[in-house]
Amino acid sequence: MNPPRSNVAKVLAVDVETTGQTERTGTLVEFGAAVWRVGAKTPDATFYAYLGTDGAVWCARTRLEFWDNATHGAGGKTPLALLRERVARDAIEPLSREAAAHRFVAWARAQYAAADERMIVVTDTSGFDHAFLSGLLAEHQETAPCAAAAAKPYSLNYLFGAYAPVRDINSFYLGVGGELRKWGARDRMMRLLGVDELPVWVRAYEHTHNPLDDANSIGAKVSFFLSRGGGDATRQKPAE
Repeated sequence: MNPPRSNVAKVLAVDVETTGQTERTGTLVEFGAAVWRVGAKTPDATFYAYLGTDGAVWCARTRLEFWDNATHGAGGKTPLALLRERVARDAIEPLSREAAAHRFVAWARAQYAAADERMIVVTDTSGFDHAFLSGLLAEHQETAPCAAAAAKPYSLNYLFGAYAPVRDINSFYLGVGGELRKWGARDRMMRLLGVDELPVWVRAYEHTHNPLDDANSIGAKVSFFLSRGGGDATRQKPAE
């Protein structure tokens, strides 16, 4: 099987944690982002914003199945307990939605310029992270959104000013693997690429439900898999 090809120089991976599955039933609690150069083993830059849970709209099912479910946490603690512990330990102050939106856009656009514009946004799953972050950005658009797209994006697709569609890593697995399946797309892709297991440095970035950890986990995987391919931005020895 031919390895994936790309002319992307850097990937901006994003991840969110929310109190529900949609903006009608939940609230954005925190989000993280990490910029990875294709072929690198560490991120170039990271971003994190905590918006807090005060006044949050809680989806009962999400609360039951995730936030209050220790199987999704660590050390016998639930994700909600771990979040509160981390916020207290690191003395994290919540940002307003407006401040979080403005700081994220300024940071992302600075990274985009540094990547010579060959950077794309990648999420974990299609729709979910995209919807919540686009909703956050849409609250702070200009009066005339079309004219103001370059100034304040009203969708994650317009994060860098001009329209550029967001991608998701699971669709990447499905596309490279060549088979649409509910589960196991990454395993199938790895078999077809002849990859027995992910390198230690990739596995070091674990999926923990801390959105910054999860953004780095996404970025590390994209960095590794694209470094095995070809294209203008990936003519280098694969990262092992």
